[in-house]
Amino acid sequence: MDTNDPGALSPEALREELERAQRALEDLEEERLMTMGQTGVHIGTRELHRLTSSFARDEARLRARIQELTALLEGSR
Repeated sequence: MDTNDPGALSPEALREELERAQRALEDLEEERLMTMGQTGVHIGTRELHRLTSSFARDEARLRARIQELTALLEGSR
């Protein structure tokens, strides 16, 4: 199964891929809260900027994937 081409997936496979992407987004949000919410550990400015950029990039990618899969699922009804 080629998950890089969501148009080639069955509706069931699209739902599974959507669930995976949603779980990944939840995990990312939890990781961001744990990393950025630490008060006992110093994170340098450069590392903070790197982490913030990385989280934002990953979040945008996952949100776009979720939107794409949702649109495909709605179109397959």
